Amino acid sequence: MRHCDNTCDAGRGPLCNGRRLTGVYYPNAGWDAAAGGELRVWPRAAAATASGSTPPGVEPLVDVEPHADRLILFFADIRVPHEVLPSFRERFA
Repeated sequence: MRHCDNTCDAGRGPLCNGRRLTGVYYPNAGWDAAAGGELRVWPRAAAATASGSTPPGVEPLVDVEPHADRLILFFADIRVPHEVLPSFRERFA
C-alpha cells in the first residue's frame, strides 16, 4: 500500500515521528525482474489524497528493482510517497 514513513509536512503535523530519511538496502543476489518486488516511488501529489487513490494524471516516478547491493535513500516525509509491489519470490530489504 502506498504510504510515507513520516506524515510530516515541512517538519510539522500531528503524526510527525522525527524520521528524516529512509534507507533501504537490498541483498538479493540473482534477482530477476519477473520476480517483482520493486519499490515504486510516487510524486508528492500522490500523497495528497486521504483515500489512497491516485489523483488523475499522476504517474509513478520510478520503479526500483531490488537487485543485490543496491542502497536507496529518500526523504521519509510526504515528499516521497512509496509502496512495494508484489513479489513472487522471497525478497529481503
